Amino acid sequence: MEIINDILDFSKIESGKLSLEKIGFSIKNVIANCSEVIDYKLKEKGLHYESSISSYVAPVFIGDPYRLNQILLNLLSNAIKFTEKGSINISCIVDEQLESQQQIKITVTDTGVGMTDEFLETLFNKFSQEDESISRRYGGTGLGMSICKQLVEMMDGTIQVASEKGAGTSVCVSIPLLVGTVADLPVKDEIISDKSLLKGSRILLAEDNEMNRIVANTILEQYGAVVDNAANGREAVDMLRKATYDLVLMDVRMPEMDGFEATNIIREQVSESIAIIALTANALKLEQEKCMQAGMNDFLAKPFEEDALVSIIAKWLGKEIILKGSKLKSAEKQQHLIYNLDKLKSISRGNEPFVKKMIQIFITECINSSEQLKQAFESHDFNKIKSIAHKMKPSVKNMGIGLLTDDILFMENMPDGETSSEKLTLSLEKTINVLNTVVGQLQNEISDTD
Repeated sequence: MEIINDILDFSKIESGKLSLEKIGFSIKNVIANCSEVIDYKLKEKGLHYESSISSYVAPVFIGDPYRLNQILLNLLSNAIKFTEKGSINISCIVDEQLESQQQIKITVTDTGVGMTDEFLETLFNKFSQEDESISRRYGGTGLGMSICKQLVEMMDGTIQVASEKGAGTSVCVSIPLLVGTVADLPVKDEIISDKSLLKGSRILLAEDNEMNRIVANTILEQYGAVVDNAANGREAVDMLRKATYDLVLMDVRMPEMDGFEATNIIREQVSESIAIIALTANALKLEQEKCMQAGMNDFLAKPFEEDALVSIIAKWLGKEIILKGSKLKSAEKQQHLIYNLDKLKSISRGNEPFVKKMIQIFITECINSSEQLKQAFESHDFNKIKSIAHKMKPSVKNMGIGLLTDDILFMENMPDGETSSEKLTLSLEKTINVLNTVVGQLQNEISDTD
């Protein structure tokens, strides 16, 4: 699978079909996840491991955590692979601080076999191994470092390697990342509360892996579903001929008859309308398209989460999902705020009445500015929009509303050609929505201190 994934990634990069996500994420969580994945390898070889993250690193960035995770895992796995004794270290620091972004430097260091200067020159070539004995002893595709380099460059970053034969290796990745806020982080769906959601539903599960069958059955039966099991596509087709089901969960890779062939037969000979959900460990877009072309209705990647499995079934059965309500504790509330009063509190030197007064002034300004922006946009008074944005900029900065930094700057310095653009509309709508949210959160802040 590693070899296939490397070749697929490299093919997508070379054809320009690999795109990067732009979502909120925490570098601390990415590094923690990598550390957890490699833990068993470290223990297996008895290697010492340390990770460190500078306190100046922003808590949230906008970028692609999945590809960053892939880069770091590759570097850490290589470090472990080529280190028989000693230590592995990963560190993350801020190399440069800009207004809305940080240049992040992540360094992976090992005490392993190291590389010669001659090999360092070809390290990022495709299928690069130092010699045949390295390939035989340590394995690997020789594609990993080439993929890492191209992914880093897609992120507008650089990757540098320093190594000495017999004295270890240090790989440094430097990437510019936009600073985000907690509001940019993806929010995990709350747990489904209606345990009778699937009551009365009869589901056929076609899955050759016994453990996967046990997991799916346990989950679905807790929600009231009746589940029958088939170990391959042929059994699934036979069972559908003999009984009526509301939905089919179809593994795509099974012995005797796979999910694709079984779905084709079902659509041609049994039912054109029954919902068939593909289950596959391959989350590539091509695999999804193949499932749709075979006549399946939807797609769920394995291993699946409980909420994802139940939600996708409920959707195709037309069931209404009720989520558990939850009251956030004060610490959790703080994490979801889209403003930051640290700068204001620092100026106040602990003067709470001053902070409260400034909040009240800002709330009034927010309400007025939102209304003025709407009116200026409706009357096509773009100079007014620039003026309001200019006036708002210091207040937004003092209140730590990083989410609006780029939008306020754009509206303040808006070129004449942008006055009718979609970008202006989106920036203005976002600004008004964020300000409204901030007003609500700040009003709660005041009431909590009363």
